[in-house]
Amino acid sequence: MNEQKTTEPPRKERRKLRAALRWGATVLAFAVAGTGTAYGLTRLDRTDVPGLSTLGDGRWDYPVLVKPTLPAGAPPAQGH
Repeated sequence: MNEQKTTEPPRKERRKLRAALRWGATVLAFAVAGTGTAYGLTRLDRTDVPGLSTLGDGRWDYPVLVKPTLPAGAPPAQGH
C-alpha cells in the first residue's frame, strides 16, 4: 500500500512565501533604522552635531547685525 502525504504543500509555494517574508523583513529593518536616524538627527540642536558647531571656534568672525540707517526724511519704522 502506497500512502502519500497530502498535508504538506509543494516546496515552490513555500519558497515564494519565504522570499516575500525575507524581503518584507529587510524593508522593515531599513525603514526602522532610517526613521530612527532621521528622528535622532532632527532632535539635536545644530551645535550638538559633531562638525557643525562653529560657535566660538575662532575660524570666522561675523560682524554684529544692525538695522540699516533710514534715509533723511523717512518716517520711523513701524512694528518690532
